[in-house]
Amino acid sequence: MCGIGGCWDPAAVFGSSAQALSTQIVAGLEHRGPDDDGHFDDEAAGFHFGMRRLSIVDIAHGHQPIFNEDGTVAVVFNGEIYNHRELRARLTQLGHVFNTDHSDTEVIVHAYEQWGERCFRELSGMFAIAIWDRDARRLTLARDPVGKKPLYVLRRGSAVCFASEAEPLAAATDTTSLSAAAVADVLHWGFADQGRAIWHKMSMLQPGTAVSFSSDGSVDEFRYWSAPDPGSAQSVRGGRESAFDVAVSETERLLDDAVAARLQADVPVGLFLSGGLDSSLLAALASERTGDRLQTFSVRFNDDREDESRWSSLVAEHFDCEHRTVDGDVVDEELLRTAIARLDEPLADAAAVPTFVLSRLAAQNLKVVISGEGADELFLGYEHYLLLWRFEPLLRLAALAPVAPPGRLRSRRLPYLASAAFGGRLPAAIAERFSPRELAMLGLNSTPGDDRANGSTVELAARDDFRRFLPRDLMMKIDKTTMANSLEARAPYLDRQLVEFVMALPPRLRIGGRLRAQPKALLKAVARRKLRRKLPAEIVDRQKHAFLTPTDRWMRAAPDATRAAGAALGRVGIEIPASALLTDRSGECGFALTRRQRWTLFVLGLWLDERPQARLAAGDV
Repeated sequence: MCGIGGCWDPAAVFGSSAQALSTQIVAGLEHRGPDDDGHFDDEAAGFHFGMRRLSIVDIAHGHQPIFNEDGTVAVVFNGEIYNHRELRARLTQLGHVFNTDHSDTEVIVHAYEQWGERCFRELSGMFAIAIWDRDARRLTLARDPVGKKPLYVLRRGSAVCFASEAEPLAAATDTTSLSAAAVADVLHWGFADQGRAIWHKMSMLQPGTAVSFSSDGSVDEFRYWSAPDPGSAQSVRGGRESAFDVAVSETERLLDDAVAARLQADVPVGLFLSGGLDSSLLAALASERTGDRLQTFSVRFNDDREDESRWSSLVAEHFDCEHRTVDGDVVDEELLRTAIARLDEPLADAAAVPTFVLSRLAAQNLKVVISGEGADELFLGYEHYLLLWRFEPLLRLAALAPVAPPGRLRSRRLPYLASAAFGGRLPAAIAERFSPRELAMLGLNSTPGDDRANGSTVELAARDDFRRFLPRDLMMKIDKTTMANSLEARAPYLDRQLVEFVMALPPRLRIGGRLRAQPKALLKAVARRKLRRKLPAEIVDRQKHAFLTPTDRWMRAAPDATRAAGAALGRVGIEIPASALLTDRSGECGFALTRRQRWTLFVLGLWLDERPQARLAAGDV
């Protein structure tokens, strides 16, 4: 695990040598890899890249960059390749010679030699990869299928620079303009939408995508992985009962393999434990395979509506884990500033703050943790999936009528209709924070992106969450908060083989059928097999507990930060008094602010306050 960065700029478009730019970028990534650093310079081509390393696999020999046999191909990468031993064996049989003992990085360079840009299809893991092909004068960048690892790109003329984080890339290239469209995304969704970065003309490589830059100026971007279509699985044909049993057995096998793969490390591996179904199942599987007591970590809140620590303690006790908790209520102004600033880009997911605190605790003892991200999106765990599934036949008919309110939610007619059936309130996971009309009232005229996937109602919602919410919210939250504390997080539920199998299932198998539908029915069936004899039924069967955070309480405890946030928003043309961030009164901005809206404005404002040079790019939409 590390941070990577580099530049290809033979004409010095950015005003400095590629080596100087790349070195500055990599220096800004030290928190992602405090153990080691490495650089490579192809001065004749005007190319340089480097990395900061958090040493986890092949600690003695895994120094990057790593080269092929004759030094013509070099690679740096951020992440883990979990099938590197199998790939090493295949490549050795094909005649490749390895210099390291078991470095997963070296597998990438030989895979590229053997299969070219098709090599990314062979990799199972999480990664952001940069490959320099000296003879071909070609730079290739790739990002893992689900988007666990970020990779930002900034182009200017013939030059291209890249990095694991946006901030060092912006600083090295003197980028101070913000993308107004990305700012609108943050206020609308809570995060910059797919492909966008918060900085003007900077982009983020999409999940499952690679891009090659050649010396003749050509750019070839291609998707090497796409999620399978629901219902395309061939192994679960037949009656509903038999198909469900097959799905349960195969899911159990794949999840067990995924956990085993993520325990591979030359250092101890711990677990973020919430006490819910997802992490409890991971605790069961991991504790079976680890030789030492599994170290687990959870957050405690004083309010019972927000606290799950008694459940996590119960799970830890049952599996004889070495358990630690941290107080999520002790959040002061300094911590809020630090946590939000270290997110790299503004992210209005309030869970980022306790995740940052939890990561800081775990990093005192470990370099690697396992986390339960992705289970809700993969196994249809949100309540709105269940509502959409139950009323899908009715909604298919109702969708033919243009009943969405004018100017709002017209492109989200099915979710709107579903919410109308339940009191007119949108489910939290698909509700926007600020509508385009409200953005205009705040003085921001850019329109957020709102393209959506096709499919039935539950399929549309699930695929959209997987395509947008998962990589741009959850994956960025876990990556930025853990790596800010020099900690790697691994997500077994997002193992590629598991994802491909489960997403190819028809929704009825993931959610349990029309009559006995329940969120995460498939995963609960797996958990009952594994946990029923080990844990009380109340752990296995209890309903999903929404992860609530006391954002209003945090903001009231940080009045100076709240005032600073309001002032910073005004600096980019979003006029809203600080008092409006602490109250639901409507007078200050023309409409009543919800709790989520207040927190979204606070996060964006506080992030801007840490970057006083930032301004909206003129004419950017």
